Amino acid sequence: IRWDGAVHEALVPSLHRLQLTRIPSMDIKIIHTGYDTEELRLAKANRNMNILRTMAPTPQKYWDMGNAYASCGQFEEAYGLYCLALVRYEKHLGPSFRDHLNYLAGKCLYDLGDYTLALARFKDSAKPDALFMRALCLEALGEAWKPTMEAYLALPEIPDTYGSHWTFMQAEGRRKLAV
Repeated sequence: IRWDGAVHEALVPSLHRLQLTRIPSMDIKIIHTGYDTEELRLAKANRNMNILRTMAPTPQKYWDMGNAYASCGQFEEAYGLYCLALVRYEKHLGPSFRDHLNYLAGKCLYDLGDYTLALARFKDSAKPDALFMRALCLEALGEAWKPTMEAYLALPEIPDTYGSHWTFMQAEGRRKLAV
């Protein structure tokens, strides 16, 4: 696979070109350390935003721009872009893409401290991480959150999809329950 497009981490165009419907699992581990400081991470996000601003509007552009804004802590801007993609392209989004945009919008609301609206977004998401985020919202709202976290921890592992992220989230859930 070679990288295509303005933001090289976007694998989807290369996967489509190779007619692959999912990322194959393999024993190769790639560690990307090019943006390991806050200064470099922000520079990368700003570079990506500048590139994306020049591109024609598409749901993927709004997704990528939202991610760039979120990585800079600009959650209101990111939320607006995720919602713009959801509204403007409502009839053209596949269910998985729509679900992920909805989840990312919920993450922005959570980071902005609007736990009630974030909880509503996470309740509408089928992503496993949404269950984790629902527990965090319930905790922040002073409601019973432990059963939701326990349900998240009881989910079967899906390493082909989430890999080390799944392991981290599971460990974080266990840590919170132990406190």
